[in-house]
Amino acid sequence: MGHSSSGRKSGFQPDNSGFNSPMPRKLHKRMRSFNVTVREKIKKRDDNKCQFNEMFGISELSGVECSEELSVHHRIYKRASYEKVEDGITVCTRCHALVEIAIRKAGKKEEAKKEKEAEDLQDKKQ
Repeated sequence: MGHSSSGRKSGFQPDNSGFNSPMPRKLHKRMRSFNVTVREKIKKRDDNKCQFNEMFGISELSGVECSEELSVHHRIYKRASYEKVEDGITVCTRCHALVEIAIRKAGKKEEAKKEKEAEDLQDKKQ
């Protein structure tokens, strides 16, 4: 089990396999949610607790408690529609929304950076 910055145990083990990477657009339409069985196994593994709060103490930092409703967030999308338990993390709907906003912003920044690089390359060719 992992530990949060506040010393609490976490059922989720973060790694470098794409955690919070933007979802490829082509997968978005065919992927709706985790299979019900897998989603329940993820929640059970994570003790039915928001793992972002367990790991980072978001409630303590923000002064706002996590919502009681839980959802499952994709850590990676490489098995979209065929997810395994290790592909997800339990989060409250409040934290899930915050993470989704951050992911979208990161994706937009990356797109803008690529567009700027393409413009710079065009300028150099002229």
